[in-house]
Amino acid sequence: MTYQLKLLTTALFSVLMLRKQLSIVQWFSLVVLFAGIAIVQLQPQKAGKPVAAEVREQSPTLGLAAVLAACVMSGFASVYFEKLLKHTPPSIYLRNIQLGMIGVVFGLFAAYYNDGAQVGVAFLYRLYIHIQCVQKKRDPNVFCNVFDKTRVILIKFGVPFPE
Repeated sequence: MTYQLKLLTTALFSVLMLRKQLSIVQWFSLVVLFAGIAIVQLQPQKAGKPVAAEVREQSPTLGLAAVLAACVMSGFASVYFEKLLKHTPPSIYLRNIQLGMIGVVFGLFAAYYNDGAQVGVAFLYRLYIHIQCVQKKRDPNVFCNVFDKTRVILIKFGVPFPE
C-alpha cells in the first residue's frame, strides 16, 4: 500500500524538475491519496498464526524506510526519464538503444555474478553449436577433425557436451 506514494513523489518531482503546473483539484486528489495511505498504514494489524515454522523478526520502521526510499527513487527516475526524452536532442530510438545497452551490461554482470558457471557453460555450448553448423556447411572434414578435438578438450575441463 505504501508504494502508492510513488504517485505523490512523481507529482512533486514533475513540479520541481519539469515545471509542470498542477490544478487545485489535482493537489487535493494527491492529499486525499496520501491521507488514505496513511490511514491504511496506521490501522492495527490483526495477529494471526505464523504460516512457516521459522518466523523471522521484522522491523516495520526499516520496511517503511525502504518503501519510502523506493518511492522517491522511482518517482525521480520516471520524471528524469521524461525530461531526458522530451528536452534533449537525440531521438527516442537512440535513447532507447543507449539505455538498452546499459541494461544489457548490468544484466550480463548480474547473470555472471549469480550463475557464472552455468552462464559460461551455456555460452560455450551455444558457441560450439553455432560454429559446428557453420563449419559443416563449408568443409565437413575440417569440422570433424578440429571441432571433435575441441569438444574433447572442453569436456576434459568439465564443460558438459551432449554426445
